Amino acid sequence: MLAYGSSLATHQGLNQTNLVAAVVHDKIIELYVNHQRVTVVYGAINTHGWIGVTVPDINNPTEVIFQNAKVWKL
Repeated sequence: MLAYGSSLATHQGLNQTNLVAAVVHDKIIELYVNHQRVTVVYGAINTHGWIGVTVPDINNPTEVIFQNAKVWKL
């Protein structure tokens, strides 16, 4: 897990759309929500692995749909 928490950049509530992005520069990973940087992870050492997003909320029923996922390497 790279980061955990919430952000004011997130559109909450029913039928809301959020753009989530990760930008990797060498060993630095920047995480964005709706074009706003929400956190930076320094010292990342993995060069390969899995990509995933979760929305855990044990106190409230939550339904999330992810679509149009794209991954590319520059």
